Amino acid sequence: MAAGTGWHRRLDAHGARTKADVHHEHFSAPVSGATSARVKLALPIGENTVRGLDDSSTLIDADMTFLGEMNFVAQGDGQKFVSLSQSSDSWVNWMNPANWNWDNRADYHSTIGLNTNVPTALDIQGGVGKSNIDLSQLKLSSLEVNGGVGEVNLTLPANSDNLDARIQVGVGRIDLTIPSGAAVNAHVKGGVGETEITLPADSATRIEASSGVGDIKIPSRLQKVSGDDGAFGFGKDGVWETPDFATSARKIVIHYDGGVGQLKVR
Repeated sequence: MAAGTGWHRRLDAHGARTKADVHHEHFSAPVSGATSARVKLALPIGENTVRGLDDSSTLIDADMTFLGEMNFVAQGDGQKFVSLSQSSDSWVNWMNPANWNWDNRADYHSTIGLNTNVPTALDIQGGVGKSNIDLSQLKLSSLEVNGGVGEVNLTLPANSDNLDARIQVGVGRIDLTIPSGAAVNAHVKGGVGETEITLPADSATRIEASSGVGDIKIPSRLQKVSGDDGAFGFGKDGVWETPDFATSARKIVIHYDGGVGQLKVR
């Protein structure tokens, strides 16, 4: 349920736009017998946290602070569909410079909790600002993340079983952490900014990377099996593997297609 608040564009005596109101609302939906879920999140402007919930009876619990309006939908029985997004008018009004006071960015902080037991196909569209997305406790059937504008710290589920993850960097830095025990097939599309990927020390990993504009830095425990070093910082590509990759049952495979910025793996 949502505690609704209205919003309107405010004008001063001369008809100029003034700073929009900041709103705070709470949205939630119960599991109610759901055996799977599709969840779409379009994160609002500001700092956002996405994490696992301790309450097994709740599918989503979101405490949101935002400009404009949020749209929330939760429906279905066996398979639940949940959508939480900021309205398009909110983005238009954020273009008003009166709303750009990032010295008060604590006013724009939202936290979204998701159930850790229900298998979930998760789609996250980034906002403008910093996003801390900790999915380590979740049970995901698929994952798609679009980084938006700003810094993204993304942790994939631990002990995931051949998770298909598609990640678009956007504009800004992304730090991707893959926990120990995960089996992942990740497609990472570079945008404008640095991509850093942290792997488990004991993982069986294969990286297929093409740099675009920028460098590729791979740790020595992965051996280069093919590729081209490019020239003048352009077109570097290659395939790197850990020695045990071919014989391991659980693998991490990363396909990286670079944009403008460096890929650093550690």
